[in-house]
Amino acid sequence: MTALEVGFLDSVAWRVDAQLHLALHLPEVAPVAADTPVEVRFRDADRRARVPGRIAPAASGSMIEAEVLARRLAGGLWRIDVRIGDADEFTRVEARLLVTRGQPVALLPGRAPRTRLPEPEPRRSPSRSASVRSMAGRVLRKVRSSR
Repeated sequence: MTALEVGFLDSVAWRVDAQLHLALHLPEVAPVAADTPVEVRFRDADRRARVPGRIAPAASGSMIEAEVLARRLAGGLWRIDVRIGDADEFTRVEARLLVTRGQPVALLPGRAPRTRLPEPEPRRSPSRSASVRSMAGRVLRKVRSSR
């Protein structure tokens, strides 16, 4: 099954004390009964967390809401999947949750980028001879300006 599109305007994530809250508008998911079981899964590399969710009809499609303890989603970029009703498998959602300690959480709706930027080059400290030349130049300018 293909990934579920997320409504940009009605989908949001926020933090309240030790809880992360998530509301996903899924326009492609037909409304179902409010007592239909929903499970939301968060994945980040080797880490996974599953929490129960709630589903409600929206103006178009459905709205899924879930809460998870913030400590279960330590810093990282989490992919989101949902399982609605008696589905055998989780369905990927086209959104990611960015969690960073001490910062607001961010829901990033849309497809994940296919490209990766290369790692930045490590900063190099100036060579010893360059720093000596720099200091000598400063001293020489100081001497010339005092004449």
